[in-house]
Amino acid sequence: MRNDEPIDELDVFSALMARRPVRATYALIGLYIVLFGLCELWGGSERIATLVAMGAEVPVLIKQGEWWRLLAATALHGGLIHILLNSYVLYSFGPFLEKLLGWQRFLVLYILSGLAGTLLGTAVGELVGIQVSIGASGSLFGLLGAAAVLAFRDLGLPQELVASLRKAALVNLGLNVMASLRPNVDWVAHLGGGLMGAALLLLVIRPKLSDEARTPLERSFTVLASLCVVALLLSPIVAMLHGKPWLPIEPETSTL
Repeated sequence: MRNDEPIDELDVFSALMARRPVRATYALIGLYIVLFGLCELWGGSERIATLVAMGAEVPVLIKQGEWWRLLAATALHGGLIHILLNSYVLYSFGPFLEKLLGWQRFLVLYILSGLAGTLLGTAVGELVGIQVSIGASGSLFGLLGAAAVLAFRDLGLPQELVASLRKAALVNLGLNVMASLRPNVDWVAHLGGGLMGAALLLLVIRPKLSDEARTPLERSFTVLASLCVVALLLSPIVAMLHGKPWLPIEPETSTL
């Protein structure tokens, strides 16, 4: 029997997304929780000395050769509210973008956006008064920047989805930009991450709109994503071996 009913583009897209698992997003949240727990165990996640020993972004130290801080800082959080908010944002946006882009492109986007944020912070941090910075906000702004590109550029997504994504992108960008203007917030990392996320979607990364066989491009993204993950995992390990946060730290009054 012949079926002449038109195929609903959104239904096809939804079925494609439903078949794809979400692993990278939850693994990142797990990494943040583990490092947060270690910070609490070794002096407190709001204690500057502990965070510096764990790999916080300190522009002066990075310029002296402590390169591991560029990524280690993106996995650290200061205080319960900080990690809960960032984990919630990642949980809200991550699964959709991971399914849409594929885990390889998603991780490349996420980790490189965080790196861009700390690189920009290192370059201009001292000029704008940033001495110590931590958090995944640069990576999260990379997701928001990517979502904005998806919402306002024709990349083959169903129009119904684009309309919803456009509203969500505008609301979340507005809220997060306003949050970036609060005191003691590293707006430089937010800016760097957002610009990197948008640039990657504009120039390099495209949505994965079919479950095609592994292509040379797909294999290249797998290799690049693997390198990014190794770097992200090694950076806090190197930081801890260097900073030895488990050793007693002299009493201090400074906290985040």
